[in-house]
Amino acid sequence: MLAACHRSESLPPEAWTVSDYASAGLDIAKPWTADDHAKAQRTLAAVTRDHRERLPRFNGAKSGAVFAKLLEDPPDDASSPVDARLLGHLARFDALKETAKLYSTDALAPPPREWIELMGHDLLQAAVLEHDADTFIASLGPDDPKHANRLAEQEQMSGGFATMIVGGLLVADQLQLADDDRVTMLGYVTAALPAIYPRAKPELQVQIREIIEKQAAGFPSGSLRFAAEAARRALPPQR
Repeated sequence: MLAACHRSESLPPEAWTVSDYASAGLDIAKPWTADDHAKAQRTLAAVTRDHRERLPRFNGAKSGAVFAKLLEDPPDDASSPVDARLLGHLARFDALKETAKLYSTDALAPPPREWIELMGHDLLQAAVLEHDADTFIASLGPDDPKHANRLAEQEQMSGGFATMIVGGLLVADQLQLADDDRVTMLGYVTAALPAIYPRAKPELQVQIREIIEKQAAGFPSGSLRFAAEAARRALPPQR
């Protein structure tokens, strides 16, 4: 297994404790709403500018609890209007994506584990958004004057989500990453596949299937092979 220290992009030692983040406005003791997650992203962007040592770390001794809060989804109230749920998940999706950018400043370097966790949870949000968008559009009915525009926007959104799946698979291909990080990325991809793959354009479906088939056949036996085979099983049967 490749050690994490072999990564091209590494983070400096963590500097802040939970109390430091609380002083900056990140109170992890209370439940967070989607708006709180968006506020946390903006706060982290401000306090970590030129101070990457202040980024909370996955399982970090000082800041692990703060990072875990970034991954914690707000309670989902099924009784709330579908448009409110959709907007909440969109806010959560954007917050995760923008927070992940703080951890990976070199697009050509293998990402740190924190980026993998954040983008993995973003894939899970994308899967929820696929369902919410369907429910929202259906609730308006075919006579909605913006029906065609909404369908076009949903198609564009679905294409972006499918591209994220491809990106996650390519991260899992990176030999510079620890096996555990690659397996984790594949796990998130696998969880999101059933909701995202069927809505992808045919050319992206072909690309996704080809990458997964190659990984399932080519990864060495062990956790990586098992994770790739799980992703292959999550694909719908070919027609």
